[in-house]
Amino acid sequence: MDKHYTLEQTYDRCTIDGYIVAHDSLDIRKADSFFEMAIGDLQVIENLKEKGDLWSSIFRLQYQAFCNLARASMWLDNMTTENDQALFAYLCLKHPELDLDWGFFEKVRVKNEALQSNDQPMDKKEWKSIELQAMLYINAIKRHIEERIN
Repeated sequence: MDKHYTLEQTYDRCTIDGYIVAHDSLDIRKADSFFEMAIGDLQVIENLKEKGDLWSSIFRLQYQAFCNLARASMWLDNMTTENDQALFAYLCLKHPELDLDWGFFEKVRVKNEALQSNDQPMDKKEWKSIELQAMLYINAIKRHIEERIN
């Protein structure tokens, strides 16, 4: 899917193309499982930061944490997707109370694709350029899920 679409255009295309799927019933266990995987990834990130030279690995784990948190949130809404762009479009559009920046999620999604396909490593400077916003969003999404699970 073209990365230059607006949030609304992307969400509409993902819905039309069948990437966003509704479920009949709430599955708290599934949401909790994705949430716990994200927490595990975040714990590993803290350990890797101490090593100081594994920025691509840290980024990939953080990206996975974002995906797992977004999936947990979607499951709590009785929705799911296997497409990362649809995942972030849904989260940004359907949860405006989180005040998430669609452009940020597109930026990290595209960087993740570049790391996977072209093996373009991430350096410390690039990591530091997204770290603060990433942690703010991760914490906001975690609180959002915790409030809904508990």
